[in-house]
Amino acid sequence: MFDRWVARRLVNDLRFDILIGYENCNLISFRTAKKLGKVTVLDLAHIHHTKSVALRSMYSPLPVDPREMSYVNWRKDAALAVTDYIFSLSGFATHSLVENGIQPYRIYELNLGVNLELFRPAVPRKSRFTALYVGTIHYLKGIDKLLAAWQTLKLPDAELIIVGPVGDAGSLLKQYSGSFTYLPFLHHDELVKYYQHADVFVFPSYLDSWGQVVLEAMACGTPVIVTENTGAKDAVAKGGGFVVPPGDQQALQEKIMYLYQNRAEVERLGLEARRVAEQYTWENYYAQVQGALEDIARRENISL
Repeated sequence: MFDRWVARRLVNDLRFDILIGYENCNLISFRTAKKLGKVTVLDLAHIHHTKSVALRSMYSPLPVDPREMSYVNWRKDAALAVTDYIFSLSGFATHSLVENGIQPYRIYELNLGVNLELFRPAVPRKSRFTALYVGTIHYLKGIDKLLAAWQTLKLPDAELIIVGPVGDAGSLLKQYSGSFTYLPFLHHDELVKYYQHADVFVFPSYLDSWGQVVLEAMACGTPVIVTENTGAKDAVAKGGGFVVPPGDQQALQEKIMYLYQNRAEVERLGLEARRVAEQYTWENYYAQVQGALEDIARRENISL
């Protein structure tokens, strides 16, 4: 309904050169914009849907309704056919687009920013080793491997804290009950304290085009462990943590154990994490968006 409403407005108001739309609510408006001779830009929050379906089938034990996926992905394919340029969030997302036939010159990789005033290092960490996960309790977040790894490690004087609403993997919280502390929700001003006091932030996702919580933890000076299927690995690769293969429980255990046994490394990597996070300001993101739009305008002979 919103897509149709936007399309009607476009016909009645031609005072635009570029239409930026969001996936799943842009097909009709993009088709209308192209008929009007305008440029279309998809602001893509995810990876390419074909890659997403493949990863869901590989890592989630829950069945996907094929009729629903067929309809949703048909709309996405149809919208891509009338999309001129795409904003992606990471190298992971960009690669998924290129391997599905999108020409690289049509893609602008724009990394999100983080509030460095709110998310910042604070007092020294607690003496008890603390691992932290923040995110919805979904199978695709890799929560199964984290819980299994933690239970296997059985680290003395250590705790795992899980923060986030229950999704499709709620049964795992019951299965591993007693081995972690669970908090369903925290406001940002409360959440920041958990980031600050954690020794490691673990985000073992099977599928995340970015993963904003990773950057929030890094900004708080907390080392992170992410997977190769997490877009924020682009930041982690610069320092402040580790990137492991998705679904690799052994690799998770090894990295957690390394930090548990080397508290000095926690401090060193925490300083690195903050240094890297400082490169990801919202001002920098705005500048990237502006630069991308100016470049598109030049390509399309649009007067600035």
